[in-house]
Amino acid sequence: MMPPLNGAVIHPVAHTGVRKMADKIALSLWMRERSDLWVQPKVDGVAVTLVYRDGKLNKAISRGNGLKGEDWTQKVRLISAVPQTVSGPLANSTLQGKYFSNARGISNNKWGE
Repeated sequence: MMPPLNGAVIHPVAHTGVRKMADKIALSLWMRERSDLWVQPKVDGVAVTLVYRDGKLNKAISRGNGLKGEDWTQKVRLISAVPQTVSGPLANSTLQGKYFSNARGISNNKWGE
């Protein structure tokens, strides 16, 4: 259990982690229950929730304990890769993902893990 966060912001949608499947059969059963699936490579980074209202970045929240996180809005506004405005279906949305830096010259000791 993580300690309470000072000045914490409640996530509009719980920012949960992933749960590993016990084996290939469990994975197949889990996949069969879903009609729309998106698979991507695992990326290590900092988990963040972005909230857009009326097309503008309204709030950026750290993962924290999954229910509450720190308000990172001002810091995230300085990251050029994060859109400050969006349109269409994203104009009023909550997005969860990871922020990562693609640093050149840095490599893992073991690739693929």
